Amino acid sequence: MSVVLGIHDGHHSNAAIFVDNKLVAAFAEERLTRIKSEYGYPEKSIEYCLKEAGLSETDIDIVALSSISLPPRYHMVKRSTTFTIDDFWREQELYWYPKIYQNEKPSYLEIFSDKESNVNSQYDYSFLEHIDDTKGMLKSRKDLIKRKIGISEGKIHVFEHQSCHAYYGYYWYGGNGDKFLVMTADGFGDGANGSIWVGQKGKPLKEIKRTTKCNIGRTYRYITLLLGMKPNEHEYKVMGLAPYANRKYSQKSYDVFSSAMQVDNIDFTCNKEVKDYFWYFQSKLKTHRFDSIAYGLQKVTEELLAKWIQNAVNETKINNVVFSGGVSLNVKANKGIWELDNVQSYYVPPGAGDESLSIGAAVRYLIENSNEIYDFMSQTNPYIGNSFNDEKIDKILNENKDLSVKKVSPNDIAKLLVKEKVIARFSGRMEFGPRALGNRSILADPRSRDIVANINDMIKMRDFWMPFCPSILEERIDDYIYNPKNINGKYMTIAFDSTELGKKEIPATLHPSDFTARPQVVNSHINKRYYQIIKEFEKITGVGCLLNTSFNLHGEPIVSTPENALVTFRRSGLKHVVFNNILVSK
Repeated sequence: MSVVLGIHDGHHSNAAIFVDNKLVAAFAEERLTRIKSEYGYPEKSIEYCLKEAGLSETDIDIVALSSISLPPRYHMVKRSTTFTIDDFWREQELYWYPKIYQNEKPSYLEIFSDKESNVNSQYDYSFLEHIDDTKGMLKSRKDLIKRKIGISEGKIHVFEHQSCHAYYGYYWYGGNGDKFLVMTADGFGDGANGSIWVGQKGKPLKEIKRTTKCNIGRTYRYITLLLGMKPNEHEYKVMGLAPYANRKYSQKSYDVFSSAMQVDNIDFTCNKEVKDYFWYFQSKLKTHRFDSIAYGLQKVTEELLAKWIQNAVNETKINNVVFSGGVSLNVKANKGIWELDNVQSYYVPPGAGDESLSIGAAVRYLIENSNEIYDFMSQTNPYIGNSFNDEKIDKILNENKDLSVKKVSPNDIAKLLVKEKVIARFSGRMEFGPRALGNRSILADPRSRDIVANINDMIKMRDFWMPFCPSILEERIDDYIYNPKNINGKYMTIAFDSTELGKKEIPATLHPSDFTARPQVVNSHINKRYYQIIKEFEKITGVGCLLNTSFNLHGEPIVSTPENALVTFRRSGLKHVVFNNILVSK
């Protein structure tokens, strides 16, 4: 038996475990600590993965660690976890502006001394020679792993950030073509923010391009902050806002973004006048409308990515494409990519941001270090998290005597959705990635847009312009969305135009402005019980779809245990939650 543990210990920390080349479990640390965008050593996720595999630390043969050079200054204050919007502004004004424009040397830790109580105290920072010493930080990270797991340093393999994104995408490639392209783009990691790889099943990836000039992710992060939202978390809100803008009045904003960065064959070029992107855009956009800014940024993002990938396809003559990294979470840009004439198939896996780097690191190790050619089987099942049997759930519910409890069938749940419109569902293994795919979801009747306001009032408190998502029966997909290339739409990672029937029957799941959808295509093979609920709803209403959104309060991680679910249930306006086949009602 061979056991490989993947670890990512930066922001959105996570762990994954492979036993005999098969992925047994993967988990994001935030789901267990209940702290959004958790930063640092994913201790609870490692414990869960070992428990799921029925193993202990002594069974681990190899640790595959993602990212060589995590910045110590961010790590020491758990930046993405602890920072508010005010803190991100403080960072720009008190640290980066003096450093870049005034040639000063401000102390990062002094500026954020109020974060000292949140410092990653498990790490020994004595290895650091200075605040930006990534080599010392790597030594500290390895030292912690050795202490926690009891493994020798020779069994800890560290893999470069972009390659971990690429190998994660490789692992989810489900096309028929033997060769495929893997593209990555993100804010920045290990000295790059974009890369292109040629893949062939069963063989290591071959890198053909690496760039530091793909500043799409960085720009999106800065604009999110300039619009008063939280970087590394609320970029999707900017994307959702973009379609509402008046095209005529958005041209100015578009011109600002398009002049800052262009595609140059399979690389990018940057405006040499831009010394720092944040302050450059703050100056150029200060008189522009908020929605025009969102539109200009999104439009340029779509154009740049489409042209970059189109050029890569033309140069390599490979038209099967996988996209990974944080920028691949932009579902509207993904729509423009799959629609390209020279793209035959297009894959964006679930959770392709940093929350999947542990899987990517482990996959890279396995493919490059197996004694035999790795028997590569692409991953298709996103339900690789925790689960709880009826006995465990019964025990917890017995401690909550004030709640009404009864057993239900998929037909009972469908009838309740028709009558009550909204229920929560906690069932089976948890889905991987930031999108709830039915097992940790709030479900609703998709036929009326009024339900959107009801859900927001009950629990989500989302921004009014943001759409929810449709879970559509596989056999009904062509009824509701245009997908002539049969693009894989199982994970809510790619947007599509809706059909006229879609606009009529499932309006609550479409973007209110442009009527696009980012669907989850549901089949009975991957999630039988969820499929049955939608099927029963279809028998009653004729509509083969449910509205699906994540089971969490706004700003909190998705629920991951029955205890989490009950706390969230009690704090919300929800009336019903289903645990496996048990209906709990207030």
